Amino acid sequence: RYAELLLEIFRTRKILPLLKVPTLSFQSYTDELVSARSVKDLEGHLYIRNTTLYNSGHFAYGDDDTELLKTELKKCIDEIKLGQ
Repeated sequence: RYAELLLEIFRTRKILPLLKVPTLSFQSYTDELVSARSVKDLEGHLYIRNTTLYNSGHFAYGDDDTELLKTELKKCIDEIKLGQ
């Protein structure tokens, strides 16, 4: 399954430049599975806004980060509504 995951990562990196819709990315600073280096693939993209979560892991979110997730999601939805 690891080889399948690597193939999917490769495919995703190739299509990122085609992304034309507002997109949120959340990276847990201490993520057990996804390296913080992976955010570099998203940096500088016009439609991707990345937020680092400092009190979470890959599977569990701390209370502060849960509130941050809610705030960022609401902000994104509001921006999309204004753009329509």
